[in-house]
Formats: sequence, C-alpha cells, structure tokens
Amino acid sequence: STDIAEVPPAVDEAEVVVEISVRPGDVELEKGARIVIDAVFSGGSPARSDLVLFEPGDASAIRGSIPMEAGLEDTAVSALVDRVDSDVHYRIDSDVGSSDSYAITVFEHPRLEQADATVTPARYLDEEPRVIEDTRKVSLMEGGEVAWAMRVNKSVAAAELFGEDGSILPLEPSAEDPLLLVGRQIPEMTQKYRLHLVDDRDRGNKEPPWFTVTVKKNLPPKLEFTFPKRDVDVSAVQELPIEGSAWDDVGVKRAGLSLEFEGDVREIALLDEGEGGEHHA
Repeated sequence: STDIAEVPPAVDEAEVVVEISVRPGDVELEKGARIVIDAVFSGGSPARSDLVLFEPGDASAIRGSIPMEAGLEDTAVSALVDRVDSDVHYRIDSDVGSSDSYAITVFEHPRLEQADATVTPARYLDEEPRVIEDTRKVSLMEGGEVAWAMRVNKSVAAAELFGEDGSILPLEPSAEDPLLLVGRQIPEMTQKYRLHLVDDRDRGNKEPPWFTVTVKKNLPPKLEFTFPKRDVDVSAVQELPIEGSAWDDVGVKRAGLSLEFEGDVREIALLDEGEGGEHHA
C-alpha cells in the first residue's frame, strides 16, 4: 500500500489574531508638550494604520486622526502628536485590527500668574495704603507693612517667599479664592525673595521668580546754621541776622529757634510744614 501524508487543515485568515503593542501606553504629559506614539504589530506593519485621538470616556467623539509612518523595524509604525493641551485618549486603528485604548493625562507645574502688593505705610508717615498691581518690586519706609496677593495657575500644597537671609514668609490660599495666595510682612531690611510653589504631586514651579523689597530707613533730621557759622559778639542794641536750614527725608513738621536770655528761654517758630527731601531755610 502507498502511505498518504496527512494534509493540515486550511487556516482561516479571519481567525488570525494580530497583537498590537503600543508605547508609551498610559502616560502623564506636561501641558503643551509633544509626544511620539509607537505601535509594533506581531505580523508585520499593516498597509494602513492611524493614531486616533478621542475624548476621554467617549470613543466615538474623535478629536483627530494621524497617519502612522513605518519605522526602522518592518513591524513598527509611529506618529507624532505635536502638542497636547488637555487630557485625551488614543488607540491605533489599522486594516488588521485596532489596539486597546490608552490615556494621556496632562499636568501643569505650578506657576505665578500675577503678584499684587498693598503697602501700608508706617504710622508716623500719616499716609493711606497704596496698591501696586502686577509687580516684582516694592519700596517702603521702615515700619511699613507689605500684604502680598499672588495669583497662581492651579491649587498648590505649599507656597512661600524665601529670603536671601534664610527667612521664610508662608503664603496661604485666600478664603474666597484658592488660587489667590496671601501673606503679610513688616520687612526690617532690603533684600530679595524667591517664590517657591509646590503642588500635591510634589512638583515645583520651574523658574521661581525673584521679588525685591526695598526698605528705606527713617533718617534723623539735619539742622544747621547757615549764618553765622561761628560765635559772634554783638552789642545790646545791635541786630544780628540768623539763618538756618532744616532737612528731613520724610518731612519737617515744625522748625524754629530757641533763644536763651539770662535763663529765659524763648522759642521762635520759623516753619510749620515742609516737604521731605528738601532743605528748608
């Protein structure tokens, strides 16, 4: 008899399962960044494959589709998403099947949007508080107070102004607005501070901004005789012109002369009010 070789059954192409390996799969990505999606097919790269982007939780809400290009390996394809600004899901669609769906979750580093300062002058100045909007520099006389209001792009777990001398001014979310950080200080000297922000994932602000607080000292007034500038002997009936000058950095409230005649002291007011930073004769 003649042996007849057993013929294997025909393979139904519809039953062939192609495995699609997708990289990076689920991923966190900084807002505005780009990302490359790779796919590897177990049976070689298909004639057509697309990267499909869709809304999270709704596979039918397609945001866009990007044709994938063959890579160096004959089983791999890839596509570039040039910019991702919000959470999105994706999958690979091809003429040999579709992959599982994956998520791109977008995050942001904490960031300062705007800093405002309210400066309350020291009591001796008798001035009203002033608001300085969108500033990184504040100047005030010693004894004054600075109230910071800093708007950030997202909620933070911690925030502080860190001084060059190592001092720390904690900033807390406002009761009315969690994105508005507030803090108060009565600075004693001129120095710079850096704003440090940290979110709930321990991510810090990338480029901590600098703030400068300039504290002006309240200098003592300067009083001097401009004429005469030496001791003078005069007769009982002789007139003697006397000239003087008064200066103060803040302002002169009152200036004059004190004259003593044999134990009797007399005061002569010469100036009731004078602007600061000027010499008043």
